[in-house]
Amino acid sequence: MWVDVSLLVTLLGDDRVRRAEFTRAMRRRGWNHSSESPDTYRVAFSEPDNDEEVVQVCTRDVQDSAYVAGVSRYQATCLIAADSISASDADSDDDASRSTRSDYDDASPA
Repeated sequence: MWVDVSLLVTLLGDDRVRRAEFTRAMRRRGWNHSSESPDTYRVAFSEPDNDEEVVQVCTRDVQDSAYVAGVSRYQATCLIAADSISASDADSDDDASRSTRSDYDDASPA
C-alpha cells in the first residue's frame, strides 16, 4: 500500500530567502515540489509500518534540508492522506476527510 504525504514548510523571518536552497535539499531526499505551492512538498511512502514512521521521516528530511540550506527558523506540518488509512483503522462512518497531522517547529528563541 502506498501512503501519500504532503509536507507544508513555512520558512520564517530572514530564512524565507533560502527557499531555493531548501527546496533543492528536499528534492535530493525524494520530495516533489511545485512552484505553484512554494511551501508544499509531496511524496508517497511504500508500506510504512505506521503514521509515526512517516512523521519521523518527514521530521528528519526537514531538519536535514534546513541544516544544508542554512535555515534555522521554520514551521512544518506533515499531512498523511486519509485514504491511506486501512479499513480496520477507519471509523464506522468511513469519514473520508480524516488525516493524521503532526506539527513541529524549530523556531525556538535563541
